[in-house]
Amino acid sequence: MVWTNDTSNEPHAVTFLAGRPLPQLPEWFFSSPTGNGVSYDGSSYFNSGLLYPPDAGRNDSLTLTFTKTGTFPYVDVADFFMEMQGSVTVTPP
Repeated sequence: MVWTNDTSNEPHAVTFLAGRPLPQLPEWFFSSPTGNGVSYDGSSYFNSGLLYPPDAGRNDSLTLTFTKTGTFPYVDVADFFMEMQGSVTVTPP
């Protein structure tokens, strides 16, 4: 699955909490990303780090390969107050 920030003015992020509490702000902004282009099974916390607008010349996308079936909720920690959240549902092939 690929997430791409195509906004023109604001960074976003994808964070899978996997049962952990929502990270505190502003500390979350300074945390290191977990990775990009990795496999994810839904059992652990995952943080994309900031995904910048495409014209910023910085990381603007996240690619994850899901290795288990299930529904995996995620949030944009910085914009959680605006209810920026979703989920990925992985079904058997």
